[in-house]
Amino acid sequence: SIFNGAVKEEEPDARARRSFEAISRRLQFPDSAGTTFKRRTYLRRAIALRIAAVLIPVLILTGGVMLYNRLSIENHQSYISVSGDDAGRKNYILPDGSEVWIAKGSEITYPEAFSESRSVTITGEAYFSVVKNGTPFEVVADKLTVRVLGTEFNVESYPSADNALVTLASGSVEGNAGGSSYIRKPMEQLNYEK
Repeated sequence: SIFNGAVKEEEPDARARRSFEAISRRLQFPDSAGTTFKRRTYLRRAIALRIAAVLIPVLILTGGVMLYNRLSIENHQSYISVSGDDAGRKNYILPDGSEVWIAKGSEITYPEAFSESRSVTITGEAYFSVVKNGTPFEVVADKLTVRVLGTEFNVESYPSADNALVTLASGSVEGNAGGSSYIRKPMEQLNYEK
């Protein structure tokens, strides 16, 4: 042909490759090695997101169920109420082994089993011999709270009375009422006006 000597003919594969490279440069496509790396990174992220999308709700749901169960057990704690009889003081053993003598016409309320705290509510009068076990023992009488670790004391708080009286036999007690704290030693009394 006329152009045989003037134009050098290229192989079809080389021409296609050059055309693809020119188009890629214009469109700013990365080379094939970069594309493979980005594709792998994208796939890893997609898999990690799918796993997280499944695990996060499962963990949240599990935590919620555990919290609900714990709260419902605490809120549905069974309480026992016992009263002193007409014959005089009545003796009871509390779940922690502490003893209480309840006076005539008085009542105490306590949980069926002590958990994180040992708390007893009283109306009237009762004498307590508290077992020491490291957890404070609380007696709630109207607005007065008496805290002890191991001791013997009497609490008198009748609804019709104007005051609550705590008499300590041994050990020490801390009485909290109206934002104030009072500590008593053996044979001392705490007289709190309601």
